[in-house]
Amino acid sequence: MHLTSACGGRKIAVIEDAEALNEAGMNALLKAVEEPDGAATFVFVAEQPDRLPATLRSRLVSIAFGPVASDELRAWLRTQTDDANVIERIVSAARGRPGLATRLLQDWDGWNARQTEARSLLAVMASGSLARALGEIERLSKRLSVSPDSETAWRELLSDAERLLPEVVGNDPAAFSRLGNGIILARRFVGGPLSPHLGLEWTLLAPYYDGDIPSYLHPQYL
Repeated sequence: MHLTSACGGRKIAVIEDAEALNEAGMNALLKAVEEPDGAATFVFVAEQPDRLPATLRSRLVSIAFGPVASDELRAWLRTQTDDANVIERIVSAARGRPGLATRLLQDWDGWNARQTEARSLLAVMASGSLARALGEIERLSKRLSVSPDSETAWRELLSDAERLLPEVVGNDPAAFSRLGNGIILARRFVGGPLSPHLGLEWTLLAPYYDGDIPSYLHPQYL
């Protein structure tokens, strides 16, 4: 970015998934961003900008992109497919995110498989069988940990689970609240030092704690 432009114009660097940069990567960019060449522009794309260090955020201008209107997204999808059912399901799942809508359209079979997996996870977590639920969470964690992009895989699963929550446990307010809080906690752990599966496990174990002391003799453990 400090070299002279080949054509004499501006130089633009786009850093996608900027929150995934490790500390060394962010520190390496900090100097260039702090003292940019006059013709250089840095664009950091981040789904979770709060994970960027404050020293870097203070040197950037924040531009928030809001969701695209459902009608606009639906109109675009009609140019890609004639299947009305597919269009409506994608509009519902994408929640105004055209990038996600594109990925769902391109990987329709994979997305349907993830929906089935998310429904199964919610159902077993709400079933009351602690051993089965912990086993399912462990199985999912092992599968997602070997994905090419584990963070994205976890975010997609948790997003699907959140969207399907009313469908699976909508008639059980207590389970709805408990699992919803668990999904939120797990999402906070994505990309951090703690694995998201710990958030889901804690959701199951927390009700069986008496203050700070685990009630290991609770029937749910036996």
